[in-house]
Amino acid sequence: AASVYLAGSGPCLFTFVSEEGKANELCLRLRRQGLECYVASSSPKGG
Repeated sequence: AASVYLAGSGPCLFTFVSEEGKANELCLRLRRQGLECYVASSSPKGG
């Protein structure tokens, strides 16, 4: 990911990815390292 941001004061980080497939790949790589990861969308598909 080009930029990673801190969410609040805890250990949560987030980034923006332009394609869902790339987001899923990134999340899978993180999970393979034993990290918790979620993919979310800010708008409906096609929106």
